Amino acid sequence: MSEVVMATTLRLPASTLFEGEASKILARGPQGAFCLLPRHADLASTLVASVVTLVRPDGRELFFGIDEGSLVKAGPVVRLCAFRALRGESLADVRDWVEDAFERLADSERRARSALARLEADAARRFAELVEPAS
Repeated sequence: MSEVVMATTLRLPASTLFEGEASKILARGPQGAFCLLPRHADLASTLVASVVTLVRPDGRELFFGIDEGSLVKAGPVVRLCAFRALRGESLADVRDWVEDAFERLADSERRARSALARLEADAARRFAELVEPAS
């Protein structure tokens, strides 16, 4: 009897980072970490910036750092999509990249919130100028 595996693909916007078989996939969604095995129920999930681990049928582990994306399991086929990702030789290498991505994302979000606060304050000031009675 042959081993049950999942035909797995990890795609980026302009390329395919991985295509092959996996006997187990470890990933992290907004609700937390999860593990997929070949006979698990079908599933669709968004993925957060994290490390995705694919276990090959021979037991080797492959590590991928992703910034965000999605995963769809339909029968024995698993498709992962990410905006940015890299394949690392070790868990430590990929974890460092993901931590850097989190840091960049947090900094970007801070700048966006600051710009939005300035826009809101300017809009409120301009609105106040419009509704002030003329003297």
